[in-house]
Order: sequence, then structure tokens, then C-alpha cells
Amino acid sequence: DEAAHLNKCYREVTQWNKIPVLPKLFMRSSLACIVISCYIVQLFSSQCFTEHSLTDSIDDNLQGNVGNLFLPLGWIATGLFSASVLLLYVFTSWGKVKAKLKAKEAAPKPEILAYGSSDDRTDFDLDLQAAADGIHADELVASSDDNNSVASYHRRHSDSQGAHSTSTRF
Repeated sequence: DEAAHLNKCYREVTQWNKIPVLPKLFMRSSLACIVISCYIVQLFSSQCFTEHSLTDSIDDNLQGNVGNLFLPLGWIATGLFSASVLLLYVFTSWGKVKAKLKAKEAAPKPEILAYGSSDDRTDFDLDLQAAADGIHADELVASSDDNNSVASYHRRHSDSQGAHSTSTRF
């Protein structure tokens, strides 16, 4: 449930119309780098890479250095691809930080998650909360006003047998 809430917050903070200028610049730059890199590789592949096949020997065809597979334009295309990945990583990291901050601000209080709102608690919920809070049942007293009716809940030990008795008044 926490992960779903965090994903929802991420989607909200990364809405294009809500993103500040700098993260938008990272995204646009990332897009431009990858598009240019793809066009360079597709349109000028013979000027980017040395002719090499899987059955060729690296020692014979590339003088023993795999880096010789890249020509200068190939290094530029690879650099643009790497820049695109890095800029995308920066953007997603920014989005995750903002989502965590938003989730932390909007997170419901733990007692509401565990017990629900105080308006709809049952006697069983009060017992669970008391047990979780480390309160002995003898000490638990809860009351609420609801349209002029008073509900009170008391638990006490019986004097001789140690049995619990419960009284509820409406």
C-alpha cells in the first residue's frame, strides 16, 4: 500500500505542467540526445563504426582493441546516448525525491491506518489499540458524544475470581 501511494505521488509530481524549468530541461535534453544519437547511428553507420562481424577476429580486424570498433562519429553517438541515460537518471531521481517528500507530507497518521478514524471505532478496536499502546484493560476508558447519547466502555477485575466484566451504556 505504501508503494502504491509512493507511485501515485511520483505520477503527480512528474505531471508535465507541474514540473519546474530545470527538470523539464533535463528531460528535453535527454530526449534530444537520444534522438540525435539514433539518427547518427541509423543514417551514418558506416562513418560511426568499423566494418566487423561476429566471426571476425578482434586481434586481426581491430588490432586487439575493441575501442577501435568506434570511429569518431561513433564515439559522439555513444556519448550522446550516455548523456541521454544520465539526464534521464537525474530526472527520475529528482522525481523520486519529490514523490517521497509529497508522500511524507500527505501520509495519514499511523494510528488512523491501524485503527481507522476515531468516529467509527468499536469496542474491539479500542481493545486492540490499548494492547498496541501497552495499556492494561483496567485502565481503558473511552467515551464519545453522538447526538446526546453517551457510550462508555469500562473494564475492571472482579474482586475474587480475576475475571473481566464489561459494561456498556447507551
